[in-house]
Amino acid sequence: MRAFGTVLMIGGLLVIGSPSAFAQDDPSYGLTMGYPSGVGLLVPVNENVAVRPSLAFSWSSTDSYLDGALEGLDISISGRTLSLDVALLFYMDEPGPLRTYIAPAFTYEHVSVASALADLLGDGGDVGASEYGASGSFGAQYAIGPRFEVFGEAGLAFSTSSRSDGSSKAVRLRSGVGVILRF
Repeated sequence: MRAFGTVLMIGGLLVIGSPSAFAQDDPSYGLTMGYPSGVGLLVPVNENVAVRPSLAFSWSSTDSYLDGALEGLDISISGRTLSLDVALLFYMDEPGPLRTYIAPAFTYEHVSVASALADLLGDGGDVGASEYGASGSFGAQYAIGPRFEVFGEAGLAFSTSSRSDGSSKAVRLRSGVGVILRF
């Protein structure tokens, strides 16, 4: 048993003392966290192109009790939102600590709201909407360290949404900031 411990200790010293034991590939994939809210991945396709899918969701619930003419009426409202965004980053310069890019993106978002008051008034209670969008942005990404980066971008977005009671279209400015944790 003592021989096994000695062999284990010598093996451990060889691994710890070996410089190649600490050598690692450059981190390539990244976990992104940004504002407006979203968590995603940064997946490099090659040196000049990356894909950045991100996901965001929210859930909320409100209960209210009315006084006065509607005393005793309980109003309950809950809502859920799920959105998926996929951006393609086309880097405009060589790899380095600061890289600029253009990023076309495609977005899908679904929102659903349930209301006890709407159900009471005969409006059906549940309302849902789906939104599809496309955007184009200019951005910059800066590596603070080998595994931590920050980014910021601004651009123009177009969206169209459909609901049970109609549809809408919108053009707006968009911006975002975030961090990338490489692994």
